[in-house]
Amino acid sequence: MLAFGTFIVALIALIVELIKSQQKNNRLSSGKLAVIKCR
Repeated sequence: MLAFGTFIVALIALIVELIKSQQKNNRLSSGKLAVIKCR
């Protein structure tokens, strides 16, 4: 249960970052890839 909740929180954070990057620039894409590789 805890791991599933953490996964959902991480998903929401990724979606928020995608929206922010679309509003500004796409320079956060490399940061997103690093976050995905860490998990």
